[in-house]
Amino acid sequence: MVATLYRTILPVTDIDAAAAFYGEVLGEPGERVSRGRHYFGAETGGAILACYDPKADGDALGAGWHFHSHQYLHFSVEDLAATHAACARAGAR
Repeated sequence: MVATLYRTILPVTDIDAAAAFYGEVLGEPGERVSRGRHYFGAETGGAILACYDPKADGDALGAGWHFHSHQYLHFSVEDLAATHAACARAGAR
């Protein structure tokens, strides 16, 4: 059996800001699938990046969602300088 990565859920505190940031960085608008979920990559058939704001979706935070500054995503890109510039335009520090 071979497993394939389907979706990565990234908890965010502001779904609109997250959608704008990753839209700029990934060069595609993605798709809002609910008040608190915005998906990127769904139309390509690859893994989906799902930005998820539980409060905007009306979900209780509960003990399972902890927002912190050390959430890492790793991307493979063809042009590192262009991607760095896109991240800067989107507000990355």
